Amino acid sequence: MRPTGSSFRSEILDPSSGDTVVFQDLDFGLRVGPQVTLRSFLIDGFTAEFVYFGLDDWRSSARFDDVPPTPNLDAAIEAQASFQNFELNWLSDPSVLGTRWIAGLRYLQYDDSLREAYVLDAGLGPVQETAMGRAENQLFGPQVGMNLDIEVDRTLLQIGGKLGFFNNQTNQSGPAYSNALVIDGTPESMFDVDADEFTFAAEIDVLIRRTITRCLAIHLGYQGLYLDNVVQSASQNGGPSDGESLWLHGLVLGGQWTY
Repeated sequence: MRPTGSSFRSEILDPSSGDTVVFQDLDFGLRVGPQVTLRSFLIDGFTAEFVYFGLDDWRSSARFDDVPPTPNLDAAIEAQASFQNFELNWLSDPSVLGTRWIAGLRYLQYDDSLREAYVLDAGLGPVQETAMGRAENQLFGPQVGMNLDIEVDRTLLQIGGKLGFFNNQTNQSGPAYSNALVIDGTPESMFDVDADEFTFAAEIDVLIRRTITRCLAIHLGYQGLYLDNVVQSASQNGGPSDGESLWLHGLVLGGQWTY
């Protein structure tokens, strides 16, 4: 799975002219994580479903040595993120058209941090500057959706979507970096801010399942999750950031056992 909306560019400027002397694009990139779905038939017409998906230690980093026009300046930038998803859904039995209604509850947590460390040695001893920002999002609320099943022989095409309406408990803490970071050994401004925000979510799923035996099937698909109004540390600039959109998407490969 790969996130978009969390990529950013780190730049070091010439203090005399303000021109960019070196830059690096950072992106959390593609990561593989476990997804587990458990289903149990409850009563006639309804099925209970539990879904877990998680990614830890999502990292991206850059390092600059002897940055011009100050050859004694070294810099290191590191971003880290994690994502956890829990769902409890109730699904209706398929209709004559192959559709299922979905209603449930969802808990999402997306956290990330950005750290900048600079060392400047102009001959009088090294001067170090470190700045770090962190953003946490805890989303909880109801969701509704629908699946469409199209089955031909032993192959099933499933197309689905969900809409979620969540309360997002956010926390942002610093010191955060700023565009005018001065390497003087003095920490940047401190802050620690909590807030409650409304966050809208939309998910799309496309899955092809091939039945191997009566109990075993394999599947391949695509999954995308859009989150609105999520705070991110890469957007902090000397203080808390505003909420932004985040798109998490990627391929799903796995199997299914029915008993």
